Amino acid sequence: MKTEKVINIVQVFKTNVGDPSQASMICNLAQTEITVQRANFDLEDCDKIFRVESTTNIDEKIIALLHLHGFACEELAD
Repeated sequence: MKTEKVINIVQVFKTNVGDPSQASMICNLAQTEITVQRANFDLEDCDKIFRVESTTNIDEKIIALLHLHGFACEELAD
């Protein structure tokens, strides 16, 4: 039996999320509403980095989610 290997895409975003409770809320929403495999923030970084891992490109959904909750968000280039 042949199994397909799933390749995850890691996308990185610059945000203005500064509070750990806000970051936790956004991570939870991303995992439940957009079904990302992993999501985390680096609030120590000057760009308040948000990393998400998924099986498809979801940049527009992530940006829309953060904008909906009043945060700035833009994808960082590789």
